[in-house]
Amino acid sequence: ELVSAYCQKLASCTKGAKDSSSSTEPPDLKHSSRELIQERLKPANCAEKFRNSNAYLLANENPETIKKVVRGCFQTVIGENCEKVRRGVLKLSEDCVRLQVIQFKQD
Repeated sequence: ELVSAYCQKLASCTKGAKDSSSSTEPPDLKHSSRELIQERLKPANCAEKFRNSNAYLLANENPETIKKVVRGCFQTVIGENCEKVRRGVLKLSEDCVRLQVIQFKQD
């Protein structure tokens, strides 16, 4: 499933970041915050969070548009290297920017 692959990619990229000296993670990020981020990015938690999102529920936007944007963003993230993913998913594609707008849109 695409969501699972997306979540696994995010999790694998964050694992590499904590052990790397070239990490783009802010140096002043507290250990407890780092642990919270790691916990939220575990594939099961990530997928569950997505299942409760506007995009998954096809809320606040044309359902076909949402499907296209989710597919486009997730496939882009899955195909990128971790360094680019760590710099920010929103920098990867217009679909990812549009997905964020959908996720935070309130009707």
